[in-house]
Amino acid sequence: MTGNFFLDLAISVAGVIALVGLSAALGGWRSVPVTEARAVDRLSLDEPDFQPAFWRISLSGDAAAALSSDESEIAVVFRVGDRLASRRLKREAARMRADGALVVITLGEPSRRSVVLRAPDPAAAATWLSELSRPD
Repeated sequence: MTGNFFLDLAISVAGVIALVGLSAALGGWRSVPVTEARAVDRLSLDEPDFQPAFWRISLSGDAAAALSSDESEIAVVFRVGDRLASRRLKREAARMRADGALVVITLGEPSRRSVVLRAPDPAAAATWLSELSRPD
């Protein structure tokens, strides 16, 4: 480069800032909200044999969860940037807990540790948890 350490460093930092700015300008940090229609579309693409009985959509638009019609599995659909992803879990193996108005579903994967559903209030979160978790 130039032979001057500080000038080389300044050029490199300016280049990184320019790339981050270009990414932001082109929509690199867009995110798509999770709606029931989008969740149904994503799940039907990833898991065509999963028949949801009902959906619980997070108020924050980050995630959705569904119980299967035979009540043996749950599916979660969550936002990953400007796309959606889904996971299918056996109901008895799913680890879930309520934390105030949040229902936390632990996936335990390196790419996504947990999915959080924001309910309207703590009572609704408790209801969602009882609907999605295995019967005792």
